[in-house]
Amino acid sequence: MALLSLICPYSTVINEYFLLSVLEFVSHSFTCLIKSPFYLLHGYEPRLPRELHIGSFIDDTPCEDQLDLLTSARAEAANNGYETHLQNKQRFDLHRRSHSFKAGDLVLYDWLKQGDHKLSPIFKGPFVMVHPIGIVCYEIKSTTQQNKFIKVVHVQHLRPYFKRNTTTVEENSTDEENKSH
Repeated sequence: MALLSLICPYSTVINEYFLLSVLEFVSHSFTCLIKSPFYLLHGYEPRLPRELHIGSFIDDTPCEDQLDLLTSARAEAANNGYETHLQNKQRFDLHRRSHSFKAGDLVLYDWLKQGDHKLSPIFKGPFVMVHPIGIVCYEIKSTTQQNKFIKVVHVQHLRPYFKRNTTTVEENSTDEENKSH
């Protein structure tokens, strides 16, 4: 502390501002809590240095009422945390689709890429669904016999496989072009 006062003559002011900023952060009420973490821990809001000269305790509320206020604030903080969780879940569910795969379904697998493979396909497959493991994991295996790939994957890495209907080009059109030349 003495070294700091030699370097900076305003060290006591800086130290006081630092302590006030820490106290402000600790007493700040978060949006999901409504009450400050200090209040939820101790049952009262912290006193600032300018309030210390008053000399009174926190307020004239009896201890039983302060305890009731503290328990109700803690219950409200828990409820607000749960409501925030429900709002976040609702936003998360807007961007997710639920899939229910059955044994024997064909799926595409979101293969993890090593390195920079810009032009490689995002999904590989098709793979055959063997059976579900738990609620969100599935066991898949490859469709070819020479590659006996079996893996347990999370549902977020799977997409349903839809077979494409490929159109064939008729050979008559090339014969007509040759005759016209």
